[in-house]
Amino acid sequence: MAKITIIGIGRLGLCAGLCFEQAGHQVLGIDINPEYVAAINNKTLKSFEPEVENILKISKNLRATTSLQEGLEFSDIIYIYIDTPTGVDEMYDCSKLDKLFATLNNMKVANKQLIIGCTVMPGYTATAQAMLADCPNTLFSYHPEFIAQGNIINGLRKPDMLLIGEGSPQSGTIIENIALTVAHDKPRICRMTPTEAEICKISTNGFITMKVAYANLIGDLCKKCDANPLNVLSAIGADSRIGSKYFSYGYSFGGPCFPRDTVALSKVLDKTGLDSTLVTAIGDTNDAHAVFQAQELLRQGGEIFTFENVTYKENCLVPIIEHSAKLKIAKELTKHGKTVIIKDHAHILALVEKEFGDVFHYQSI
Repeated sequence: MAKITIIGIGRLGLCAGLCFEQAGHQVLGIDINPEYVAAINNKTLKSFEPEVENILKISKNLRATTSLQEGLEFSDIIYIYIDTPTGVDEMYDCSKLDKLFATLNNMKVANKQLIIGCTVMPGYTATAQAMLADCPNTLFSYHPEFIAQGNIINGLRKPDMLLIGEGSPQSGTIIENIALTVAHDKPRICRMTPTEAEICKISTNGFITMKVAYANLIGDLCKKCDANPLNVLSAIGADSRIGSKYFSYGYSFGGPCFPRDTVALSKVLDKTGLDSTLVTAIGDTNDAHAVFQAQELLRQGGEIFTFENVTYKENCLVPIIEHSAKLKIAKELTKHGKTVIIKDHAHILALVEKEFGDVFHYQSI
């Protein structure tokens, strides 16, 4: 089994580290927050991400540190899960990654396998490789995960595919072997260049959002024509060329990944001189669906509406309300003078109230 260093042990990085540890590897995580590091080492960390607290408590070969030097000395296999938030022109802000790689170059690290696991724009890994000009035998690979917040551990254990943008065949084999120790099934192995993997990552999410938006659009059409969306969409999804996964009638897609990855894909197309109309329409259609659902509620009548469980997806306790479909609908209702009550757990309500203030009324579960 391997020794693995993880730079960036936030929600995804920590989950990856726990999965590595459960698979028999020795893991050292690096984070800049000493209190967070202490909570991991003391096994007192509180997390709304399913399974994290329980797995952490029984872990034996995972620990955390604030020392980059210690992490580099611990292992030559280094996974990087530093956040890349939406930045200028709605592309990913990789400034934290850039700063890290400048530091590594100044340290002249040698003989390292650096594996980027956070989402970046196509071409970034090649750019990053150039930043390590003074680091002999140190290679970058790109190995993103296809997971959902609130279900990360399960997603890491049961992937449909392993996407590996290998810096070299040797690097790809290292990543594949480690990933297969975590997987509880037999995912398809997709090894390619880092740039190909970068395109694959955002394109996959872009297609999923297109499928969701299309299904909801056809569902809205069914509503207009007094037809049952379930009957129509289940029949369409029965066609093997289409499939039923992510093809049902419901709320618009949201969260921290799908919306921004779809926008990022449209920006890549624009930047390369290709027509992004198809991808741009996904976000527009998604937003229009939330308005349609609000109008449906208005037609039903009533002055007071209550929305429960308003995170970005159903039955999720992780405090993420980005692009929440229910909050979009709720806000639309308030524009028509309706009273809206948001009913949820206290830590979720705190986020909603911070963003929306007195637009809504609040009730704790």
